[in-house]
Amino acid sequence: MPTTEFLERVDSYISGQRSRVYSTAKVCECMSYSLRTKKLLDERLRQVRQTFPQYLLQFIAERGLDEVEVYKRANLDRRIFSKLRNGANYMPSKRTVLLIALAMELPLDEVEDLLYRAGYSLSEYSRKDVIIQFFFEERIYDLFLLNETLDHYGYKPL
Repeated sequence: MPTTEFLERVDSYISGQRSRVYSTAKVCECMSYSLRTKKLLDERLRQVRQTFPQYLLQFIAERGLDEVEVYKRANLDRRIFSKLRNGANYMPSKRTVLLIALAMELPLDEVEDLLYRAGYSLSEYSRKDVIIQFFFEERIYDLFLLNETLDHYGYKPL
C-alpha cells in the first residue's frame, strides 16, 4: 500500500496538472489567434519580391559579369553557385557573400547592402569584420592579402 506521503505527492502532481488544462474556449481562442497569425505571415511572405539568390544572380548580371568568372574569382566551388541558381531558399554563409563581394570588387556600401540582404552585417565590434571592412573601404580586392592579414591578426582566413 502506498504511503500517505507518496499519495500526497501524487495529489499535488494531479492538482498541478489541473491548472495546466485549458478550457475549450481558451483552446478555440488560441487556434483562432494562430490562424490569424498564419494568414498575416503568409501575406507578408507573398510581398517578398525576391529571395537572396535571385537578387544576387540579378545583381551579378546587372554588373555585366559572368557567374562562372565570379565564383572562380571568389575561389568558390561551383556547387555553391549551383545551389544559388537552383535553390530559391538557399542562403549562403557570410563568408560566401564576402568572397563574392570581393570577387565583384564592390565598394563598401554595396558590400554592406549585399550582406544585409543575406541577413548579415559587418560589425564595428568585431576586429575581424573591421579588417574586412578596411579592405573594402580601401578597395583592396586581393583575397590572398586579406587572408594573410587576417591570419597575421590571429583570425581564420575567408
